[in-house]
Amino acid sequence: MCIRVLKNFLKLASILALSIAIGYIALVLAYSLPTGKIHQHISRSYSNISNVEFLIPNREETHIDNFTDSISLLEAEYDNTNSAWVESLLNPRLTSLDENGQIIPPATVFLSYHTDGNLNYQRADYPRYWHGYLIFLKPLLFFLDYGQIKTLMATTQILLVAASLMVTARKFGYVYAIPLCMTYLFLSPLTIAMSAQYNRVFLITWIQMLVIPLCADRYKRSTLLWVYHFFIVGILVAYFDYLTFPLVAFGVPFVFASLLCVNKFSTVLKRLVTAGFAWCCGYAGMWVSKWALGTLITGIDVFANAQGAANFESGTVNGTEQFNYLDVIIRELHARPAFLLFCLLAVVLTYIFVRYATHSSHQSAELALAACIFAISAAMPIVWYCVFSAHTWIHSMEYRELAIFVCGCGSIVALLLKRNPTTHENLRPRLPWNHS
Repeated sequence: MCIRVLKNFLKLASILALSIAIGYIALVLAYSLPTGKIHQHISRSYSNISNVEFLIPNREETHIDNFTDSISLLEAEYDNTNSAWVESLLNPRLTSLDENGQIIPPATVFLSYHTDGNLNYQRADYPRYWHGYLIFLKPLLFFLDYGQIKTLMATTQILLVAASLMVTARKFGYVYAIPLCMTYLFLSPLTIAMSAQYNRVFLITWIQMLVIPLCADRYKRSTLLWVYHFFIVGILVAYFDYLTFPLVAFGVPFVFASLLCVNKFSTVLKRLVTAGFAWCCGYAGMWVSKWALGTLITGIDVFANAQGAANFESGTVNGTEQFNYLDVIIRELHARPAFLLFCLLAVVLTYIFVRYATHSSHQSAELALAACIFAISAAMPIVWYCVFSAHTWIHSMEYRELAIFVCGCGSIVALLLKRNPTTHENLRPRLPWNHS
């Protein structure tokens, strides 16, 4: 037993070390690209960035993160002043200060740089994140402008969602597409397609929603597969994402995999502990490795930078604002209350329909599994909001962590319907490949 655990630990450590090496070399190669073409393509489509924050005023689900997208573009077109080995760890960009010494928003700096150029620009480093998205963004900007890249993101999103729905329906029936559809709508697909910042976690999440049903038999048999899967997912999220709604990349696929691949609530709990721990290790390990590499190679204390940010993000103070954990949770629930109430109502009405209208009953094991999925999906976002309270309070996109709860509600609806012959069998897709 101990030998097997040690072997798996060494394998996971090897995966992390290999990921660090590949991630760093890929960034060095991206930073080695000449920026002339990149600058031309960004200048040609700079109007895709604006200081407008909401498509519909004060509606959180319509928030477009031009702030962070501007940072990404400013980093992509920055001319190296050091070697690519150093710049890929410091991740510099242009910034500017106003007359009071306050940092000017990145979107304003970006627009000024590509129009009038009347600000006093200076270099700013951003070393505590990996910025792994640059390994794709820089090469893409070498051939496409930013508007074309956004079109590519939207097309990829549609194709990926369509493929996951088709595969899930083909293998398990239409009822299993319910959690996919509910989660997708809750995440606000239009704003995700318009913001590269949001697209990163979405793509990592939805690729899993395609892989899990394709490999469902393996996920049913092996708990160890869940460990390796979510360990790698944690690494990918830390590498590509800033700190948007990263828990979605674990919680939503975990809940969906529990629906498709697990029959007992005790197994769900076991896999929650092992896979959750693996995700945390991959996520934290990849982050800390960036700080270590940055400190070792550049000589700058990246750990101090990261620690200061971590202390703030997990606090309960934002400038003159003070709040507690309950304030944070209530604020996030208010982002899309009607959708959340709809999800709860869907669970209740489905149970009533299945229990009384069709005179069908569920075994206690099935109800226990449903209760387990509901509790896990409700608890995950709340725990995240308490740990990263200040970050959640500041950033409107954090309401999307509740997509885990939405997926949980959709999964319960599917679980209740799947045993009822008057609903489940009639909802099985009549597709050519289903003929037997």
